[in-house]
Amino acid sequence: MKTYNQTMRAILQTFLYGIMGVLAGGGAILPGISGGVICVIFGLYQPMMEFLSSPRVGVKKYYKLFIPVCIGWAVGFYVFSKLVAVMLTASYLFTTWLFCGLILGSYPSLYREAGKQGRNRSSGVWFLLGLVVLLIPLAIVKAGILPQVQPTLFWYFFCGVLWGFSLIVPGMTSSSILMSLGLFTPLNQGISSLDPEVLIPWLIGLVLVILLFSKLVTYLFRVKYALFYHVVLGLLVASTLVIIPTEGYHDVWHGLLSLLLCGLGAVCTFYLDSRKE
Repeated sequence: MKTYNQTMRAILQTFLYGIMGVLAGGGAILPGISGGVICVIFGLYQPMMEFLSSPRVGVKKYYKLFIPVCIGWAVGFYVFSKLVAVMLTASYLFTTWLFCGLILGSYPSLYREAGKQGRNRSSGVWFLLGLVVLLIPLAIVKAGILPQVQPTLFWYFFCGVLWGFSLIVPGMTSSSILMSLGLFTPLNQGISSLDPEVLIPWLIGLVLVILLFSKLVTYLFRVKYALFYHVVLGLLVASTLVIIPTEGYHDVWHGLLSLLLCGLGAVCTFYLDSRKE
């Protein structure tokens, strides 16, 4: 039988796992703050990858970890989605600049990560390819040359697909791409209000990507690490450039406060990434 101290330690450990899940869930909804990075900091990333590679073995080995973490993740994701919805409603300009800073602060770590197995001339080519392939269509949509994306079941499914890839591809954030397409706000509002027309297609897309592509992504990182990571880095830069606000500045103080929030966001993610390393 367990002693009183052992029982209390087990309860405390379960509570701490739940808190870790809350923070990881919050990181998943915030652009630039990768839930994966938070998982690395708390030692959750390796168990998660073991689970994705072999679910049966992973569940048996880590069920005491996964149950409180998953519950905490759901709570954190929901609470932070509510918070982000309030922030975007209060000031889209300032919130977007804060998000730009959060993403910007992750660049140094991602750049180092991309070159962890060496760089060559083709690395820059693949970075530019990822940048151009995403930047052109997003810029066309933002310029109004093509109609603005209207949220539908298909587009919420597409959001889930992007979110799924952001979970299995280290460093990739889907939020900036969704913001540039005008999908982040309606998706976030749908999640925070538990709207089934948003949640169901989004979850289907997310789960399908994890089930179908997690092993492929692992393989690509193993055999073409530098190539694949530089493409991801190019995609991230492209999606960030497009969401930079170009209007809504009523005076010079709006511009200064925007830059201050951008800097604050960058410092936050830079600190988190330094903790990871």
